[in-house]
Amino acid sequence: MATPHDFTAAPDQQTPLSAQSPLILCGKTALFVHRMRAALRRPPLPYTTLDSLETSCYRAREFKQFQLSRILSFEESELQAVGLCFDGRAVTPDLVPSGQGKYTYAHAVDLLVKSQKQRSTCKTLSQHLWSAPLTRHALQSLGGDVLIQSPEFLVHFLLRRQRLDMVDVAAHLSYLCSPITLLPQGLSDARSGYRFASCAPLASPPRIDDYLADARGVRGVETLIRARNHLLTGVASPQELIVGLILALPPSSQGLGHQGIVLNYRVTLTEAGRRLLASDGDGVSSSIPRSAVIDVYDPESHMGFECQGEFDHLREVRQAIRDDNRKKACELAGIRLAYIKRGDLNNIPYLLNLHAQMCQAAYGEDVSIDSERVSSLQRLVGRLTNPNYLR
Repeated sequence: MATPHDFTAAPDQQTPLSAQSPLILCGKTALFVHRMRAALRRPPLPYTTLDSLETSCYRAREFKQFQLSRILSFEESELQAVGLCFDGRAVTPDLVPSGQGKYTYAHAVDLLVKSQKQRSTCKTLSQHLWSAPLTRHALQSLGGDVLIQSPEFLVHFLLRRQRLDMVDVAAHLSYLCSPITLLPQGLSDARSGYRFASCAPLASPPRIDDYLADARGVRGVETLIRARNHLLTGVASPQELIVGLILALPPSSQGLGHQGIVLNYRVTLTEAGRRLLASDGDGVSSSIPRSAVIDVYDPESHMGFECQGEFDHLREVRQAIRDDNRKKACELAGIRLAYIKRGDLNNIPYLLNLHAQMCQAAYGEDVSIDSERVSSLQRLVGRLTNPNYLR
């Protein structure tokens, strides 16, 4: 059995494993490691060369899967940096203390080993679910003999193992290509209520395209390709992604079907608009901005949307002044701006009214809303706003 291995250390400082190699982290464990490394701003992991791993043998009949718990180790200071540890206590049940200021991941870890070396020595051996050859973009190296599923392959793996649909995959891919990562029951953001941390993107659209080109013909890749067409990059908060997906997903996936949605769109302000935004709501002049960033933007209708949390009563008046100035400044630049608070996401008539305004502005058409459209959008919103979605 493997000795505990510190995945947060640099590759040249990692504890060598004594178990059979190669060992491959997969599934939710791999997703957890990727997210933690991203939140800790660790450099991207290098891809491994599959030629040395006998890629033709990577099939279900050649490999077995077993469970090994308490193998991930994190320093308390590293967990504090991303809000997963406070005053010596972990804020998530996924992490348990292991002594000497360290915490380990409490869930089981998925490992793959060559079946000829672990044929009957572990009672928890079970058939691995991946039955297609691994592509050259499937695995990355954690140092030594430990490998991990690449972010792109991981989404493909979860798609098949958990039967994800196109909406789930589009959301996963959007997070991979954005500068935030979801945390498992960790940091709680005061504005949106979602738990996430800033990070370097785990993947990029070109990297996803490379993976898709290599994986053609493998079961499930068609769903990946459809989801790639609705990928939203540059997500700065979960609420932005929720609004973006509601607008961008096609009606067949319960969305509103607006193509070309852009997140965090930068608009150049007019001189009059710059002066409006120079006031901070208290009549105090601040630095004069040359541009403004709009959370969600539809280029066809020239409508923009700002995502907001819930504000307390004392902030309401000042925030209303700022919002009104920002709205007027965007209108001077040719963009109609609307605000979507967190509570508005469950207001289906409000969302459909925005949809009707977008259609009227883009195509000069009035849209009819039937009960089926209302119920389908309600199902999508309920799904995307579930606090445990994608965790």
